Amino acid sequence: LCVPLALVQVYSAEILRALGQEASVSSAAQLFAVRLVPRLFVEGYFTILQRVGQAMGHASGFAAVTLLGFVSAPFFLMLFVQWLGLGYLGAAWACSAWNALNFFASAAYLFRQRGPGRGRSLFKPYRPCRQVVSATGMREYLGLAVPATLQACLEWWAIDLGVMLAAGMLPDPDLNLGANAAVAGVADLCYMVWLG
Repeated sequence: LCVPLALVQVYSAEILRALGQEASVSSAAQLFAVRLVPRLFVEGYFTILQRVGQAMGHASGFAAVTLLGFVSAPFFLMLFVQWLGLGYLGAAWACSAWNALNFFASAAYLFRQRGPGRGRSLFKPYRPCRQVVSATGMREYLGLAVPATLQACLEWWAIDLGVMLAAGMLPDPDLNLGANAAVAGVADLCYMVWLG
């Protein structure tokens, strides 16, 4: 599924122009979107690992892994945008690097897990509603829901806020923020297709 979505990103300039976007913004967005193609593949596998880890009862561990990604996002932005001088395209590379870090850290975290929560113990039998609504069930639910929500928020905030701030600090911030907004729309569409 990532290949067709990657093609949408590769041809995003043509798609955006067909939707009425200015040529300069469409071209800048395409350059940005092409550099996000690695992110599409890595984030897909990261999401799978994240869901499996949450189902195994490791939601708090995955919240910590996502926090690592959140903390590293400004470093990646500074590295690619400022230090390597890649400008707004560096923000796309930073996004791909941040997602790769999350994927590899998640894989390492799951690999290191021992005992319950591996193999067949991943699948828990059905529990009646009264068990889920009980105090124990609510604690278990909140123990999964709160870290999972934190993971989602940290992921989105790290890149959305970081890229917006980085694009705003570059020369010609109007064009850079416009290109970022156009790419964000295409990226969100691609993200929602494979997420479901």
